[in-house]
Amino acid sequence: MLELGEAVSRRKRIYLDTRYWIYLRDAAMDRSKDPLHGLLLAHLRRAVADGVALCPISDVMFTELLRQSDDTTRLATARVVDELSDGVTLCLEDQRIGTEFAHFLYDTGARREVHPIGHLVWTKACFVWGEHYPRETRFPQETECALQKAFIDYQWGMSLEKIIQALGSAESLPVADFEPTARRLNEGNRAHSHELRSFSQLVVSEIAGILDLYQQPLADIMAEMYEREHGKPPNLTDTQRQDSEAQLRNVFVNLFRLRPQVMAQRAPTIYVGAKCHAAVRWNRNKNLTANDLMDFHHAAAALGYCDAFFTDNPLKVMLTQNHVRLPSELGRFVTANDREALQFVEALREGESSA
Repeated sequence: MLELGEAVSRRKRIYLDTRYWIYLRDAAMDRSKDPLHGLLLAHLRRAVADGVALCPISDVMFTELLRQSDDTTRLATARVVDELSDGVTLCLEDQRIGTEFAHFLYDTGARREVHPIGHLVWTKACFVWGEHYPRETRFPQETECALQKAFIDYQWGMSLEKIIQALGSAESLPVADFEPTARRLNEGNRAHSHELRSFSQLVVSEIAGILDLYQQPLADIMAEMYEREHGKPPNLTDTQRQDSEAQLRNVFVNLFRLRPQVMAQRAPTIYVGAKCHAAVRWNRNKNLTANDLMDFHHAAAALGYCDAFFTDNPLKVMLTQNHVRLPSELGRFVTANDREALQFVEALREGESSA
């Protein structure tokens, strides 16, 4: 993963939302209705083949790909993704968040030398939904370890198309339904709408809510740091452990409140997600939808670790509002315009040629 992360960091990373992957798939199938999409595909193919760019996907993009009901077009999309991503994906979102926290704590707390965060969040398509290999088998430990290594080596080079073929038809696949979550969040937003005072306060409130879910992982990271330093795990009672979790949660809430620009760079996945949710809550006339939730996950992946994000206009407008300003905060290029997307890719290749 480190070798992959170092290689990925040398290329411009362009994150495409589902709409753009469909555009490129249709162009690859010679059924595009817009000639710009064919040009965009051609330029991206050359940029990827020349080692200039890469179009990685994420767990949420994989989920949306699985939702395509037609097996023929789903496999055609997978082939285009394989070609333009080189099989590279971001780690599962929960894993990215945990890595961001661990990186921050080891770097600033333990003062240990750490790899750049941008080298630690990439994997291959086989692990887009997490790392899966044989565990707790009946074999001896050495045999199980060798089996795991062989299993990982085999999976590492597996194409997305092959993975989807192995999973079977769309009807048989378990795909998450975000609609109940959207309804629950809308109910909560309405119940607390009277508490809104400022957008920055709302962002911190969203971050605090997310951190409530990560108190235990944060404490686990601290316990691991203690064990590495002292050679044994900390001896804490249940009450002390709970107090430690609450204290760590509060420390991070205050870091996001007092140093938002620093934390935006150090923990972008949570920061982007919180700002997206806050933007919807700030607009009292808007209700969250399942598609909005998927879009927020796309935005966290794209703005957190990619140089450019090609998306649809509603999401682009939301991300670039004066009180949100996520692309400018994180130094990313975001567009919903096909010609702008094409110009961005052309400029990459022109820059490489001049260099």
